[in-house]
Amino acid sequence: MGPEETEQKLWERIAAAFLRAPARPTSLETAAFVDKVMARLERPAPRPAPWAAAGWRWLIPVESLALALSLLLMLGQGVDYSEPAEGLLLMKGEASGLARIAALQVRPSPDELLALTLEDR
Repeated sequence: MGPEETEQKLWERIAAAFLRAPARPTSLETAAFVDKVMARLERPAPRPAPWAAAGWRWLIPVESLALALSLLLMLGQGVDYSEPAEGLLLMKGEASGLARIAALQVRPSPDELLALTLEDR
């Protein structure tokens, strides 16, 4: 008996232990498998979401309309919103230094800025 025969016998023992065919399922195991598969098939299909029932065909037109309205609102008609701000500044009276600086848009001197800071306190 040579080394090749012992290797062959070793391989046959390993193959018999690990590579053997599985046992045939019993009728009870077969019935359980069939029941499990049939239970999956009998489930009703999930219902689509209500918003998806209308379909995706409205998605692009609705989003296009929303984008167009957003652009129109952002671009506007060039309304000047500085008038109400000037009116609020002038409510303190024309003697207010802040109203004069804002209305005339002059560069204030450091003394005027200090006076404005002290005026707020």
